[in-house]
Amino acid sequence: MAEMWIRGNFFQQALDHVNRRWGQAGLDKIGESHDNYLPEQTYPFENFCELLLKISNVLGEHSITDFSKLGGDMVRADERWKLMFKGQNPKEVFSTTKRQDDRYQVGNFELESAKDSEVKLTMKLKVGKKEHRGLWVEFYKGRLAGVLELTGHTGTVKVNPKKAKGAYQYTIMWEL
Repeated sequence: MAEMWIRGNFFQQALDHVNRRWGQAGLDKIGESHDNYLPEQTYPFENFCELLLKISNVLGEHSITDFSKLGGDMVRADERWKLMFKGQNPKEVFSTTKRQDDRYQVGNFELESAKDSEVKLTMKLKVGKKEHRGLWVEFYKGRLAGVLELTGHTGTVKVNPKKAKGAYQYTIMWEL
């Protein structure tokens, strides 16, 4: 099985979210610190999912949609992403997923179709625990929605499981 990893800046951004929402008391409650993660270091995918679960179980973000919101909040709070996507055409932005490759390796992302106001992507996760896959699917949905918002377009992101284990289709639609 190929290694699944995520850069430390994702962990730090998740902890930034905890700090914004619950303050230092929230960080203390989950027993995590920014110092535990180096931004450019890679960490196992499972560790990131366990951090998300800890945020859910300890701090009370129990709805799966909270993970989607967290993913979107992390994108919207990152100044680099704001500059990168501001005013961009969503069709061009979502027609490639290569910019992700140095941030995380969790599976394969393939463009299925690209129209003027809709892009369909398929994500095929590398195995992993079912619970972790579900968290990442919603987290990634939120990231896509956050990127769409940063382009300045209004729209939606829908996700549907595909027949193959660990495969999901994301449909990103926006108003022209």
